[in-house]
Amino acid sequence: MQINRRICIIGAGPAGITTSLFLAKKGIQSTLIDKAVFPRHKACGDNISGNTIRMLNEIDPTFINELQLKKKSLEMKGVVAYAANNHKMKIDFLPLEKGSDEPSCYTIPRIKLDNEMMKKAKANPLIEVIEGFNVTKLTRVENGILIKSNKQIIFTNLAIVCSGSNANFIKNIHQVDKEDKHFAVGVRGYYKNVPLFESGEYCELYVTKELLPGGLYITQFPDKTVNVNVVVRSDVVKKKKLNLKQILKNTLATHPLLKDRFANAEQVGKLTGSGLFLGTKKRKISGDNFMLAGDAAGLIDLLSANGIPQAMLNGKIAAEFAAKCSEANDFSQKMLQEYDERVFDRVKNYLKMSRFVAPFLSSDIALNILLKSMNFIAKKYDRNDELRDLMYDNDAIKKLIKPKFYYKLFFGIKNSELLS
Repeated sequence: MQINRRICIIGAGPAGITTSLFLAKKGIQSTLIDKAVFPRHKACGDNISGNTIRMLNEIDPTFINELQLKKKSLEMKGVVAYAANNHKMKIDFLPLEKGSDEPSCYTIPRIKLDNEMMKKAKANPLIEVIEGFNVTKLTRVENGILIKSNKQIIFTNLAIVCSGSNANFIKNIHQVDKEDKHFAVGVRGYYKNVPLFESGEYCELYVTKELLPGGLYITQFPDKTVNVNVVVRSDVVKKKKLNLKQILKNTLATHPLLKDRFANAEQVGKLTGSGLFLGTKKRKISGDNFMLAGDAAGLIDLLSANGIPQAMLNGKIAAEFAAKCSEANDFSQKMLQEYDERVFDRVKNYLKMSRFVAPFLSSDIALNILLKSMNFIAKKYDRNDELRDLMYDNDAIKKLIKPKFYYKLFFGIKNSELLS
């Protein structure tokens, strides 16, 4: 059976749902499809940062209260990064808004976030939701694209692909180069009976020589359950022949800072893998009758492995272009030609550090220098405001090429104007 739809969004993660909701705000109908039936799990770090919170507020000012983050989630004050020598650096987050004490990061299971967003979509009369639609093939036809599953076919004038980094079905309409140095693989697992660390107020990053460029991330929940993620760049996984599932288990069992904490931990469910297009290069993400958005567009931050805020911002932009196409009744590449530039320009501040450091992380010499530098800084400073300020600085690249920054970073020199 074939049905005809003007705009069809493939994938009901943050990018896809955000696109549908912003289209609805413009009074435009869309069809949102997903292979799963909600609620469903998705491999993720399970925390939301300030830019995600702002996007949720823009979708619906009541959304954050409905999620009850302050009652059911932990407020993250910052991240604690452990270098390979097991010394730590605390990097505090700035508040959500300047001059306020509102936290800019919460922990929330991805299954809950996506399901609550899906409820918003289902409740909107302008959004048709089709669950259990497993796309097997996209085929370009006159004036549109056929979206095929084993049971159904949808013809659409515009397909907005938000189905993540493993959307192999797009190969008939668009060629995506999966370069290993711009791609990462990850493994996620949940564990219960794990004591809270730092009173549950900090995200955790553990860096080891084996996992660079990458690391082991831990997110805590109030019920002493934790999410453990190992994310490593694909070329490193292949070069070192890493078994990430085994590394995750071994690290929890043997790492001097984790083995006692996880001694009585019990794994919940199976370890889940995922692939991630990193935002370390620009890609072509649109063409005749289609746009890519979110993880499918390659917007993951190499350093934090976070992609939700970029995905949601991308979804808003995708809705703007879809609306223009619909109003003009023109879904051609010419109509979408500014989409790629607009997306990458809007997310550049999210990804600036990743793109700057990525070339340096492809060399063993550079990785060794990075490892030793982290060891030195972590051993010397328990808390590092220079790194915190760098996270929020829109001109961070300019700072990184100045000697004064490294003097302040490594030696804590405050009065280093002579180095300017």
